[in-house]
Amino acid sequence: VRVARAVPGLSDRVKIVSVEAREPEKRDYLAWKAGGDEPSREALCVLVDNGRRCGVEVVVSLDDDSLVSTVDLAPGVQPAIHSEEFASVVEIVREDPRYVAALRARGIDPATVHVEPWASGTFEPGPGRLNRSIAWVRVDSDGDNYYARPIYGLVAVVDLYERKVLRVDDHGPGTPAPTGEGAD
Repeated sequence: VRVARAVPGLSDRVKIVSVEAREPEKRDYLAWKAGGDEPSREALCVLVDNGRRCGVEVVVSLDDDSLVSTVDLAPGVQPAIHSEEFASVVEIVREDPRYVAALRARGIDPATVHVEPWASGTFEPGPGRLNRSIAWVRVDSDGDNYYARPIYGLVAVVDLYERKVLRVDDHGPGTPAPTGEGAD
């Protein structure tokens, strides 16, 4: 992670999304099993560079802590939503005045809403790291399954690079959220 964060050209707004061991090439593994040299050990680090608005794959040698390679992900290809983004999007959406107004129009207390950022795929126009945040109504009780009470027709589109709601897609209160207990 230290080596990946130090890659030249990255902005100061970099987050580590994942780190995993890279398997050696099959031929190198088989040569080692036959008595040859041990294959080099490497890690693949996936980063999101919020300043440059792109994903980056960095390969680091675990043998000598050196940089093996750096590749920006192709335009339109985005790393997974990382845990810090997931947590921050919940508050960003719940504090957006347009979203709060749409909840209140449905008779829903914003404090009872469970929000989750879901990947939007390639359906959203333009470059970016967007998600479609969808929500359910929570009930404070043991064994509650808030997924039993979806909020229909209300989606917040969030720019994960800028950490702001771009728009609220509100198809009207039409169908209120179910109010019954959601059993496990």
